[in-house]
Amino acid sequence: LIGVVFLLILIVGFEIQNYFEPIFNYFGKDVTLSYRTVIWNKVIASLPDALLVGYGKTNADEFRTIVGFSLIYDVEANHPHSFYLAILFSTGIIGTIVFIKILFESFKKLYYSTSKRANYILTSGLISFFVLAFADDYIMLPFFYILISVVTFFDFNLSNKICNQNKFYI
Repeated sequence: LIGVVFLLILIVGFEIQNYFEPIFNYFGKDVTLSYRTVIWNKVIASLPDALLVGYGKTNADEFRTIVGFSLIYDVEANHPHSFYLAILFSTGIIGTIVFIKILFESFKKLYYSTSKRANYILTSGLISFFVLAFADDYIMLPFFYILISVVTFFDFNLSNKICNQNKFYI
């Protein structure tokens, strides 16, 4: 998670993708990552106006108005195209801190669980989600929320005891 956020900072803040332009060109892609860097820069520029509590849930037209996109002259962006920026954009610093706290508690519970196989599976799912979330906004996908709910509410130690009593192992 920290590595992905660090990569986002490098791309938006330092535009490191420009150093790889020949590679992008070879594959027929542009260095804006399909205009994502343009969208990210506009989203970041709009953050100071609602930094503490964010803009809330916005529809496509509200999003374009807030970040300053025009359907006629700009790319057709209707969301931040990054899960991390979407959390900050819609909930502000307060919501982002709460979100990070939930994630921290979930990973802490996974770390201390005695069911290692469940730990590996759930951790792999969360890491996969966070890598994908770098390049698009998956706030509305239920997969992430189901995964966090399982991590938060499932008693791994109880599961391990039941499995050991029945002689099958997870």
